[in-house]
Amino acid sequence: MILNKTVSLSITSCKRLPLLKRVLKSFVVFCRDLDEIDNVIFFDDSSKEEDKLEMEKLLKELFPEKNLIIEHFYQDTFPDSYRHSRILNRWREVLDETNTDFCFHLEDDYLFVDFFDIETGIRVLNFNDDCGYVSYFQSYKKFPNEYKPKTFRVNNICFWEWIYKPELPLNMHLFKDESSAIQALNGDNFWMMYINWPHFSLRPGIHDVNKLLSIGEFSTSYDINNMRTELEFAIRWSKKWKTYCHEKFMVINLAWDESQSSYTLNNCN
Repeated sequence: MILNKTVSLSITSCKRLPLLKRVLKSFVVFCRDLDEIDNVIFFDDSSKEEDKLEMEKLLKELFPEKNLIIEHFYQDTFPDSYRHSRILNRWREVLDETNTDFCFHLEDDYLFVDFFDIETGIRVLNFNDDCGYVSYFQSYKKFPNEYKPKTFRVNNICFWEWIYKPELPLNMHLFKDESSAIQALNGDNFWMMYINWPHFSLRPGIHDVNKLLSIGEFSTSYDINNMRTELEFAIRWSKKWKTYCHEKFMVINLAWDESQSSYTLNNCN
């Protein structure tokens, strides 16, 4: 039990109702401590009106006793190309408005396939002052000797420190990620490599909200031809905090096909 702390589940969705249904149902099935969640924050971007209604109905059915905060964004909601940043800045505002201490963030294309506990991830955040995010997406890898990470155990589960080498080029391929390769259905590609990515992600995992908010807003002034919203924020975030990752293979990406990514569907980065 997490005493005197507010825990929120946040969910982002974009034109992918069939995927969202599977993801939310898998979360409810495999999360052992749903009672820890106080708020469910749901952001949908540009889905059809009939789909929005179905999404709201689904949320009420799956989370009947939670405080639901539902917001819909439309194609004309934002006047520029920084759509993703502006939605994420609204996410920051809602986390602040709800006095959320810890937020489990979930995207609509990551399917849970094994049991997990929110409380265990929060213990990791509380145990490590330098930890700002606990990933439930990145399972333990077949690490080459030169990249063996720091590990420790909480509730008899191994967690490992995400490897990031700021002295090396961003997105440099460090080694083949055999764990992620299991998920890929379309042969070798960029995402089958363990890349040199800063310590931050919007994939399924738990954020220490005070640490998240300490970085400031997601940028609405970066060069959209040479940078992405998440990466720009991650570079700043990684100067202060680190990511620790759950050892188990618990989540499968349902949208490896780039044509089905939310970035492609909404023409933003």
